Amino acid sequence: MDCKDVERLQNPLKDFVREELKKLINLTKALEQGAYLTHEQLNLITRALFRVARGKYVGVDSNIPSKYFKIYPGYLQEHASYPYPSTRILLIPHSNALHNDAIRHPKEVQEFLAWHVEHGVNLKYIHRSVALATAKKLGLPSTDVGFWEESFAVAFRPGERVWVRLIRKEDPLFRLYAEYIKELLRKAEDVREVENIIFSKQLVRIWDEYVGDRKEFHKFLGDVLTEKLPRRNSVILDVGAGLGKEVEYLVKEGFMVEANEVDREFNKVLKKRLKGVTIYSVDWRKMEDIGKKYGALLCVGNSLSMLEPSERTGVIKKFYDMLVEDGILILDIRNYGEMLKLLERGPMWKNEIMRRLGWRDYMYKGNVRLKKEDDSVLFEFYDREGNFIGDIKTFPIYKEEVIRYLEEAGFRKIEVYGDMDDVERPAYYQFVAIR
Repeated sequence: MDCKDVERLQNPLKDFVREELKKLINLTKALEQGAYLTHEQLNLITRALFRVARGKYVGVDSNIPSKYFKIYPGYLQEHASYPYPSTRILLIPHSNALHNDAIRHPKEVQEFLAWHVEHGVNLKYIHRSVALATAKKLGLPSTDVGFWEESFAVAFRPGERVWVRLIRKEDPLFRLYAEYIKELLRKAEDVREVENIIFSKQLVRIWDEYVGDRKEFHKFLGDVLTEKLPRRNSVILDVGAGLGKEVEYLVKEGFMVEANEVDREFNKVLKKRLKGVTIYSVDWRKMEDIGKKYGALLCVGNSLSMLEPSERTGVIKKFYDMLVEDGILILDIRNYGEMLKLLERGPMWKNEIMRRLGWRDYMYKGNVRLKKEDDSVLFEFYDREGNFIGDIKTFPIYKEEVIRYLEEAGFRKIEVYGDMDDVERPAYYQFVAIR
């Protein structure tokens, strides 16, 4: 092979490299204006950016943990060798999103958490609505961003094709994103065990203001248990104890009670509040982990609606299996049928719903807005100044549906009450089911 042969082989390679460089230059120019990329292209771009960037990195991302490795394998590989301190802030769509992701995809979520621990990347989360409000206030084009404080930023909007904009340090938008990052870091909470994150710290701190007085319901509860508990010394388990108000009441009335609360912030409150009471932190989908039988289970506060419909049958059966013979399950749900008629018109404040339906105030006190989203209803909580505090995502559930779940689980007798009586169009339905 002579020199001419070698040159003939090299020319196609030079042409290929030249064309690829031209594409990369054109893509970079396009990105400064904003362009749509495939996930593969985004992976390549972010890998390249990590190689040339300098300074602390903060990534703000709407993707949930279980999907991360599928979407950004190359990006995470390059990020692992980045020599500067890094933080990732997850934008969650609703308060129990991380918890549900961990329960439904445990392997993927544990891999995600382990990766951050292994590579020393701080992991935080914040509600997406807080990020949206902050971005809107600053006039930013997106909530999701990769921010290298000494180099540049990449704003993006997730989707099948991802909208991406490269922002150089001298661009005024870079300074605005620096303000945005600072504000989110101030408000974001640390991620440790995502299985136990359901409610925000702020919401738990003022939850007492929302639940209000429970005297009328407590009297109903006491009367039912006094009449129907298999034995007076039977142990009762509140499966979603929250602040522990029902447990406190029943203990004062002389009942033997234990509490279960999977949310880590509420669980902390219970341990301070319920001295001498056995407290568990078990997800309902794993209730067999408690390994005990009870005379009665309480599932109140519309808690069952936080489960997706496909999960309810299995959970009710687990409750049934935890009861002794003649044991009772007491649960309640909101009257979604009536609420949804109003919510079809758009979001509505709780007080307006109560007024239109002529209901007494069994629902949350304070500033609560209800919003229909596809197959769910979101309860949004605001403080007295109108600041967003947190939310609860629920899935509508109906009286006939609950009766079917209870019958399928094996309960032999089911009593249904409307607002603890026989109100025809109640705010709440209560169910007393006997094994």
